[in-house]
Amino acid sequence: RVLVEPLSRLAEAIGSASLGNLQAARLPPGGKDEVGALVTRFNEMLDRIAAAEKLVRESEARYRTLFDAAEEGILVIDSATGRVVDENPSMAELLGTAPGESVGKPVSEMGVLQAVAVGASRMLALVPGEEVRYDSLSFRARDGRRVELECAATGYQSGGSRLIRCNFRDITERKSLQAQLIQSQKMESVGLLAGGVAHDFNNILTAILCYTSFLMKD
Repeated sequence: RVLVEPLSRLAEAIGSASLGNLQAARLPPGGKDEVGALVTRFNEMLDRIAAAEKLVRESEARYRTLFDAAEEGILVIDSATGRVVDENPSMAELLGTAPGESVGKPVSEMGVLQAVAVGASRMLALVPGEEVRYDSLSFRARDGRRVELECAATGYQSGGSRLIRCNFRDITERKSLQAQLIQSQKMESVGLLAGGVAHDFNNILTAILCYTSFLMKD
């Protein structure tokens, strides 16, 4: 009986710990015998678990802060189901949708991924550590805006799930400026060509006038 009761309490504490209730699992300090030493080691193990869980919570909080504050649009996709499991506010803004509205939707319904030339299946096939990039995706947001995007998709493992993280950068303004620059260069080339033609025409006209003047003097 001397051993049965402490061991029974220890067994109950282990059951509470397995359910995640670390505080209820903690046992009062035992004696200096082997059972007391076992209780001490058990409580120390609970302390290590609690410290590890705290670090995980802090890490998740930092990740969430960075995720939500990112200027790039981010989608997280479960490669097994092909559904969106998370998105940040910037992604919702790019899509012209309410925050979180895309969560749970299959990628086949995501207009931004339908724009991927090789199809979303290539993206879903990414293994952890593998990456694929798309330099220019064009799609129309819900509010009617034509949006140009760059996309980098990376496969990674989280828990028991294989996920795909897609980072989207809005390059609409850059594309517009590039188009304006190209148009400006075209106009400059036309201007140079026209100037050259005018110069050549003036040379010919000058020669004709000089020859006509010479004939009139004769």
